[in-house]
Amino acid sequence: MIPKKIGDMKLLESLDFSRNQLSCEIRSSISSLTFLSYLNLSFNNLSGRIPTSTQLQSFNASCFIGNKLCGPPISKNYNVNGVTPDNRYEEGKGDRPEVDWFYLCMALGFAAACTDYVLLLDSVVKYQRYKWNYLDIASKFEYPK
Repeated sequence: MIPKKIGDMKLLESLDFSRNQLSCEIRSSISSLTFLSYLNLSFNNLSGRIPTSTQLQSFNASCFIGNKLCGPPISKNYNVNGVTPDNRYEEGKGDRPEVDWFYLCMALGFAAACTDYVLLLDSVVKYQRYKWNYLDIASKFEYPK
């Protein structure tokens, strides 16, 4: 829950409540934070209308994605009861499946490490063949029959 008196923190410059499973409306007192230069409320369970203020409307819509919010800077449809949520920006939902970059990078790193290992073994084997072939040739010159 966003504190009711958050607007009393007049000198607050940065606020990040992202991914905290907050389930409430955005407090109207947040619009009085005039020094706020960074805001991230994404991927919570916030709902309702974004309070109207020049400060809040200046933030990018990505600061509010993953919630059931409406009003500028987000363009959403409304119905008689309030908000018709647009869930296309919610985490894990959309036209394309979400890529889990951590596991993708792990798989690519593992593949690269395996490839490096195989190439290293290949070069060691080639070097050993070259060395023994050289020693075999050198021994024929050194100890002729």
